[in-house]
Amino acid sequence: MLDSLIHLYYSVYARIVRRFVVVDIQSQRLTLCRPDMKSISFSVSTSRFGTGEQNDSYQTPRGWFFVSECIGDGADLDVVFKGRKPIGRLSSLKSYEDPILARIIRLSGLQYLNQNTEQRYIYIHGTPDGIYTSEERTSIGCVRMKPFDVSRFYHMVAPGVLVYIHDSEN
Repeated sequence: MLDSLIHLYYSVYARIVRRFVVVDIQSQRLTLCRPDMKSISFSVSTSRFGTGEQNDSYQTPRGWFFVSECIGDGADLDVVFKGRKPIGRLSSLKSYEDPILARIIRLSGLQYLNQNTEQRYIYIHGTPDGIYTSEERTSIGCVRMKPFDVSRFYHMVAPGVLVYIHDSEN
């Protein structure tokens, strides 16, 4: 019941401020809605394990979030991050599994159901083109974008911006 009220509050608030992000799980699209310009949309890839909020589930959480951190300003598009710190370029690292590239937009949950999101290290981040595909969900919880796209998106958001991750099947 409380989560339903919180959802209603942020739904109304987002419409008032008219600057928010929607990630649609079914269409694998991220859309930035903003008052000063036309909405802009990007292809994304969410979790191959579906949606869910439990720790260690590797699922993409749902509901309302806010951007808690933006990391990687000015980094090259092939810079790999580990622990939110740059560790080198993708080409110089030997077989690096599931690299986080270019930029990190960290999310923090605003509802009871997703309050553990920040501790789960759920991000919107870049991923190599070879791993990325919008037709197939490939992440382990995060919202993946092409490096160029996440770099563009990064400059359009800031800490505090609302994000709504929606899964119409659940």
